[in-house]
Amino acid sequence: MVWLKRIGMLVVGLFAVIALLLAYVMLFVNPNDFKDELKNVALEKANVSLRLDGDISWSFFLG
Repeated sequence: MVWLKRIGMLVVGLFAVIALLLAYVMLFVNPNDFKDELKNVALEKANVSLRLDGDISWSFFLG
């Protein structure tokens, strides 16, 4: 039973690390800094002229 408790603690710890990394990215990485790079990649890979008006914001879809 001790191993089950340790595995549970490991899973909870991994989820905590993932949540902290996600919070760090959302707080300190500005997605608007990547507008030019997104436009270039869209043009190179899909031959699409991408127009991004306004600000980009973070959004996450689960499930």
